[in-house]
Order: sequence, then C-alpha cells, then structure tokens
Amino acid sequence: MRWQWAKTVFLSYPFLGLVGAVLGLWAFFTVGRGIPKVGVITIPYTILYAETAVDIASKVLYARERPDIKAVVVRLDSPGGTVSASEEVFLQFAELRQRKPLVVAVDDLAASGCYMAVLGANYVFVKPTSFVGNVGAIFLLPRDIGRPIEDLVTTGPFKAEGASYRMYVNMLEMIKEAFWTAVQSQRGERLRLSREEVLTGRVYLGMEAVRYGLADEVGTVSDAIRKAAQLAGLRRYTVVDVNAEMARLHPQGGAGYTLDAPGTPKYQTVHALLSHARFPYIYYLYVEPR
Repeated sequence: MRWQWAKTVFLSYPFLGLVGAVLGLWAFFTVGRGIPKVGVITIPYTILYAETAVDIASKVLYARERPDIKAVVVRLDSPGGTVSASEEVFLQFAELRQRKPLVVAVDDLAASGCYMAVLGANYVFVKPTSFVGNVGAIFLLPRDIGRPIEDLVTTGPFKAEGASYRMYVNMLEMIKEAFWTAVQSQRGERLRLSREEVLTGRVYLGMEAVRYGLADEVGTVSDAIRKAAQLAGLRRYTVVDVNAEMARLHPQGGAGYTLDAPGTPKYQTVHALLSHARFPYIYYLYVEPR
C-alpha cells in the first residue's frame, strides 16, 4: 500500500508539472502582461507650449510602442496654447492613430489648439457642457516691446518683416486657413458646419459639438475605453494607467518634463502665459474672460 502511494505521487509529478505550465500560461495571457490592454493617458488642465508638448509626446510614444497596449484613450482638458505645440500634439495623435485606435475623452475644455490636437483621434467623446471649438488664432504683441518699427533701412526687402504688422496679419490668415483645413479633412462628412461658421471662433457646448459634427458622442471616460476596445476588436482586455506606469518606471522624472510632477513650472492660466510673453507670437488659444 505504501509503495502504491509513492508510485502514484511519483507518476503524478509530470502531470502536475504540465498543469503548472498550463496555469502559468493562462495567468500570463489573462492577468499578466500578455492580455491586451487599453492604455489611458490623462492630460490635466494644461496650456500647450513646448515643454508640455514634449511630456504629452513621451506618453503617446510609450503607449504606441508598448505591444500589449492595443488601443489608447486620452483624457484631456486644455484651452490650447502655442501654434507649434498644438500642431505637435495633433501630429503625435495622428501618428498614434495610424498604429492603434485612439479615442479622446474631453473633460471641461477642448478649445482652439487643444481642439486641433483632438482632431488627430479616431473618435471624440465630450461631456454635455464641455467647451469645444474656438477654431482660430490670436496674435499677441507684448506691451514692453512697443509698436513694430516700419521705417527701417535694411540689407534686403524682407529683412524687417519681423517688425511689420502686415506680416503678422498675413500669417494669421494662413494659420487660420490651416486650422480650417485640419477641421475639414479630419472631421470630413461628420462636420455639419460651413467654413464661415467654423471660423467665427465660436465655443460650442459638448452637446452642440456632437450635433454639428465637431465631436462624435456625449459620454464618459468609461465609454471612451469601451469604444477604444471595440475599435481594436478586443473582447477581453484590461486597462492600464499610462501616467502611473511612466511614473513607476521613471520615479525621478528622468530627463523629460512631466505634467504630473509636484512643483512642475507651468502656466496655470492663459493670462499668466500671455503676461510672460517676451516677443510677438501667434497662439491657438481660448482666452477666457478675466
């Protein structure tokens, strides 16, 4: 009897090993890194300028290159910012969209340059009372610079263009048209506003934005996650917080700039950004009332 018991245990070891291997594979593909994931990037209230665009780009790159993240949700809230930073985020979103479905969930505000960035997504959720739109640009001339000097002797016909109001007016027109082209090309047949209506610079409530085709649906972040999974063809998936993952991997912030780090210098209001301007600049920016 004792020998029979020992024989049973001995012969069961290969079986137990096989069971262990199967369970290990099951754990890897169901609760481990192997299961498909929807990555969520959170962009808190942020004015877009060079440093914040770099931070957003780093999070987008992480989500894009991580193989188990099959779809991405970006939750954001911003009045826009500089033209170049807004375009950078738009291009980052558009590049991500080529690799993986990207769904945006707007919190309070996706205006001006932030709305341009949103155009890079496959699908846009808004709250009923989110502020959306404000398509257009503004030109700021800092007070301490004074008026541009028109009477200069120069070495070439365009040398003094930087001191000309005419140059900035022409640039504003070109930038406005570029913004309209982005809206038209990215929203396509969903857009139910004319060029003239879009370029009034009006801010729409989220429910209006959906009605006019500036956004796709009223919903929550959870709705956005489900939509991203659907676009990626995922039936079973988990959700990963990209901000938390990057903070865990780079607890000191690394060489990059992070919107989440305590004490990070950033402009808390649009007026703070504008008051610190030291040279003429053009912005995709929603200027809130004082």
